[in-house]
Parts: sequence; C-alpha cells; structure tokens
Amino acid sequence: MFLFIFPNNAFADNNNSQYAPGFTTKGELIKFLKENNVPKDKQEVLIEKLENNQLWDVYDPEKRKAVPDDFYVFNPEEGNQTRYYRFEDGSFIKIENTLNDSIKIDGSEKNNKLLKEKHHFTSNVVI
Repeated sequence: MFLFIFPNNAFADNNNSQYAPGFTTKGELIKFLKENNVPKDKQEVLIEKLENNQLWDVYDPEKRKAVPDDFYVFNPEEGNQTRYYRFEDGSFIKIENTLNDSIKIDGSEKNNKLLKEKHHFTSNVVI
C-alpha cells in the first residue's frame, strides 16, 4: 500500500524549488487534479488554499473522520478497483486495488514461499 500525503505546511516556500510537494509547477498540480476529475472551481479553491498556506480538507483530522471504514475494504472477487472519497474543497483520497496473479494454496514449499513474498492483492492510496 502506498500513501502519498502533502505535508500540512510544506507548500511553496522560498527555499524550495517545488510549487507543492511532488509538483514542480502549478501546471503539474493542475494536470494531476484534472486527471483525477477535480472540477475547475474546486481546483481554484485548492490552489487558493495552497497559495495561502491553508490546510486542504483531506489533511484535516476532523474531516477525515467522515471517511467510512468500509471505503478501504475491497472484495477481491470484484477485480481491479479505483475509489475516490472527495471532500467539500475538492481534495480527495484515491485508493486503487490491483489483483496479482493467483497462487495455488497446496502446501508446497514453492507456493508457501510465493505467498510469503507476494500479497494476493495490493492497494495504492493517493491523497
């Protein structure tokens, strides 16, 4: 599982060449937001918050409590999945579940080793 989080106060500063953590330019951030279907008006809200060093809703511990526990639960029988939990300001949590190849559980040394080395499915979380 991968978790990508922007630090609360690591937005653009004079000592950092990044526009925001993970993004060199404002354009890169806008591209990321567009790719994740954040409406233009919400992109503007998020950029304004960023430039004013305000916390996005996704980083507010109180607002994160609204995310239901079952949001993080996947049923492997449903195959690969991508989910978003979107906050009022346009920030979001994105999780992806990708199934790996099946491993036969037969008690053999080889398959037991594979089971220990691989997860049956993996998830990526992007915030």
